[in-house]
Amino acid sequence: MTIQLVSLFIAAFVNLILGYGVFIKNPRSVTNKSFFGLTIAFAAWSIANYLSVQSLEIFSQITTIRIVMFSAAWLNFMAFFTLSVFPDKTTATSFKYKWALYFTVFVSILTLTPLVFSGIDATNTETVSPIPGPGIVLFLLQTVVLIGFGSFKLFSKFRKSRGLTRLQLRYLLLGIVLSLSAILATNLIAVLIFNTTFFINFGPGFTLIFTSFAAYAIIKHRLLEIRAIVARSIAYALLLVTLLGGYIAVVIILGSLFFDANDTARTPHILYGALAVISAVIFQPLRSFFDKCTNRLFYQDAYDTQELFDKLNDILVSSLDVVELKRGVIDLVKSQLKLRFLELEQYPLRAVKPDAESQGLLKTFLTDQQKVVELDLIEDQVNGIKHAFIQADVAVVSKLKDQDNNILGLLIFGDKKSGNAFSARDLQIIDIISDEIAIALQNSLRYEEIKQFTKTLELKIEKATQELRLKNLKLKELDQAKDDFISMASHQLRTPLTTIKGYLSMLQEGDFGALQEKQQNIIELAYTSSERMVYLIADLLNVSRIATGKFIIEKTTVNLAKVIKSEVEQLQRAAEAKSQALTVRTPDRFPDAQLDETKTRQVIMNLIDNAIYYTPAEGRVEVELILNEDSFEFKVTDNGIGVPEDAKDKLFTKFYRAENAKSARPDGTGLGLYMAQKVIKDQGGSMIYESTEGKGSTFGFRFSLAAAGAAKKSTKQDPK
Repeated sequence: MTIQLVSLFIAAFVNLILGYGVFIKNPRSVTNKSFFGLTIAFAAWSIANYLSVQSLEIFSQITTIRIVMFSAAWLNFMAFFTLSVFPDKTTATSFKYKWALYFTVFVSILTLTPLVFSGIDATNTETVSPIPGPGIVLFLLQTVVLIGFGSFKLFSKFRKSRGLTRLQLRYLLLGIVLSLSAILATNLIAVLIFNTTFFINFGPGFTLIFTSFAAYAIIKHRLLEIRAIVARSIAYALLLVTLLGGYIAVVIILGSLFFDANDTARTPHILYGALAVISAVIFQPLRSFFDKCTNRLFYQDAYDTQELFDKLNDILVSSLDVVELKRGVIDLVKSQLKLRFLELEQYPLRAVKPDAESQGLLKTFLTDQQKVVELDLIEDQVNGIKHAFIQADVAVVSKLKDQDNNILGLLIFGDKKSGNAFSARDLQIIDIISDEIAIALQNSLRYEEIKQFTKTLELKIEKATQELRLKNLKLKELDQAKDDFISMASHQLRTPLTTIKGYLSMLQEGDFGALQEKQQNIIELAYTSSERMVYLIADLLNVSRIATGKFIIEKTTVNLAKVIKSEVEQLQRAAEAKSQALTVRTPDRFPDAQLDETKTRQVIMNLIDNAIYYTPAEGRVEVELILNEDSFEFKVTDNGIGVPEDAKDKLFTKFYRAENAKSARPDGTGLGLYMAQKVIKDQGGSMIYESTEGKGSTFGFRFSLAAAGAAKKSTKQDPK
């Protein structure tokens, strides 16, 4: 009887703990409530079953048998209700449940009367044989209808279910069918047909069939998500079995060896006291041992969530390289979740290749709103995809989506090394890390695009630079050829011009006889033109010298006032020819300066000549030399055509001419201002330039007295 009692206690304890764990997980769920009620019914029926085969002074045997039948009636109802509502969470209020409740109340009351079992067969001395009454038919009807209908409902749900729910229902259905079938066979059919209660003692053990299948669903397929409670329950159950088994074994063995069977007074006191002390000592070590064992069974693939997130964030922010990012993510998640393999596939996919007929289904699967998909949850109608995943040993697929819900790739998870299914917590973690990985992957891809674009741009720039270099080289060659031509042409032109100028000078001086006034004017114009040509050739030669690095400033002592007056006198006839007023103002006494007289004279002549040429008839040209405290300025002011605004920045560029200047003087070269700026700057001075289109211009230069090597002597102006 002791073994029977231990078996009863373990079965009742495990059932109640399992049911209570389910209930507190979600007290509002009708499934959780009904499951808890079913385990209570199992426990109550097990206790009543045990009492029915014991000889008790409080109750007669027929009374305990009737209590068994009473608890069995409610066990039938709870089994029916649980099988009917599972796995719903809302309260069931339909008519069939009310009818089943009323019928169960009626049958349960009937079981307590002689109508179900009228008494005990006194002729059978070997076992307790209750005598069935006419009411047993109603009990059998209630059992068959409720259990049959509940099983039918569960089986219908099983056929319609998919994925994980189907697996959960499969094991729950199998556990219920096997457990209730064994109970009905040993506790009803054996009693009614074979008139024996021998197998009644096995009834509590048969309830553990259901508990075992439910536990397997919990461990393997997350049924009702109460793995933590089950783990602790099994640990305590194993602890109690060990303590009770050891206690009973020691009592039997030591009692028979060391104590007299007739000495019933001393045996309990000595032996039980010693065993109590031993049990107290070994309780905590045994508890720790069984906790470790159950943890290894239920939590062999446990991991630290915070550690996973911290390490993942370190990887995601440490690199923008796609290959390095993928390698780091795969190594981390694979090790933390203890996976057989993990792949991070960018779209389009290469690892999972369904057959041609399933390509459309694959597209549908990828565009589905569900982000994390377990292989078991893939619908049967997409067998091509499911087969492809199975062939690749895939357990879970998580879609990596960007903010626009576009597929960037897939995280493809293999089975866990432990063989356990992915828990709800695992799937939630996968969902979270998938979002983080998708963002990092998108950033990496954008970085790669920018990197590739930059590389392409660099290649294009390099190619364009090479082309520009070649073109620039050709331009330099052309420029060199031009400079060579200018240098050659200038030298070739200089000799005959010098001869022409010399003969004209001789004519002016009367070496070939006196000239009439008209002849004198013509000779003077020819001489002025040849002088301009000499200056032009000098400019061309200077440009050539600048290009070859042979442009040299040769400073001498110069009286700038005399040079200016001299140039004004030479250009006075040109101004008079256009009826222009050409005036000059210089100080009475101007200090000598250290300048290149030839080149500076050429600058002065160019500035005055430009003013005359670009000023219309009857205009005015004012030439002024100003001596300041520590500097002097040379200015040529006119009221001519001026310079357009868009030409001012390029006016001192070699060979550049403004559009209005081209119209006014088509034969210009664009070298005058370029050479003027070069000569003045190389001597330490700066250009003066002010102009307004249509109103006139002021050109000139400025030198500090120190830069020009001059000393202040007088500031009085000499107008002319």
